[in-house]
Amino acid sequence: MTSLREQVAEVIGGADALVEVLRQDAQSGFDYLRIAQVLYREGRAEEALDWIGRGLEADDSDDHDPRLRELAASIHRDAGRIETAGQLLWQNFEQRPGVVAYRELKSGTGADFSRWREHAITVLKDLSTGEYGRRQDWSDVVSVLLWEGETDAAWEAAIGGGCRQELWLTVARERAQSHPADALPILLREADRSLEGGDRTAYRHVAGILREARRLAERIEGLEEFDRHVRQLRERNRRRPALQDEFTRAKLPQLA
Repeated sequence: MTSLREQVAEVIGGADALVEVLRQDAQSGFDYLRIAQVLYREGRAEEALDWIGRGLEADDSDDHDPRLRELAASIHRDAGRIETAGQLLWQNFEQRPGVVAYRELKSGTGADFSRWREHAITVLKDLSTGEYGRRQDWSDVVSVLLWEGETDAAWEAAIGGGCRQELWLTVARERAQSHPADALPILLREADRSLEGGDRTAYRHVAGILREARRLAERIEGLEEFDRHVRQLRERNRRRPALQDEFTRAKLPQLA
C-alpha cells in the first residue's frame, strides 16, 4: 500500500507530491535519503542537501547510512566543492574503513585523493594492529594496492602484514611477472594447502597450481628441483588415484 501511495502521488503531483508522501513516513536516515534522491534527480541539489542533513540528524547513533554522505559528496563535487566532498567521504571511510570505502574515497576525490591516501592506508593497517584492531592481517591494504596497480607495494604489504590465502595467490601471480623466484614458494604453499581438500576438485586445483609453478621454476633454472618435489608429492600420495590422474592430465612429472 505504501508503494502504491508513492506511485500515485508521483503520477498525479510529480516530485513535490512524492516528497510529501515520503516525508510523512520519514523516520530513518534511509527514508530521508529517498527524499534527497528524488530531489537530486529533479536537479534540485541544494534541497537534496537539506534533506540529507535531516537524515544524518535522524540517526541516533554515529553509524549513519553511508549513502547519505555519498550523495552529499556527489552534489558538492558537482558544484566544485571538492574539499567538502572529500571530508564527507572521509567520514564514511572512518565509520566503515575497508576496501569499498577506500575505493569510494578515491573515486570521489579524484586528483585530490593524494592528500587522503597515506592516512587511509595507515587506517587500513591499523585495522589489525592499532586503534581499530578488528582484523587479523593486511588483506584490505593488499586489496586496495592491487586495485591501484601497485603490485610491488602489494607484495611488500603481504610480506609485512599477511593477507588471506586467495590474495596471496593473486599477489604471487602479479609478482611472478618480474620476480618468479619470489612467487614460486607461494604457489607451492598453495598447492600443499589445497591437498588437504582430499577430493578430485582439490586435486585438479593443485595440479593447475603446480603446472603454473613449473613454468616459474623453468624461468629460474630450478626445474630439476621442482620435478623432484612433484615426484615426492606423488610418492606420498600413491594411494590417491584421483590425484595421480589429475597430475598426469596436467603433464606433471611421473614417478620413476
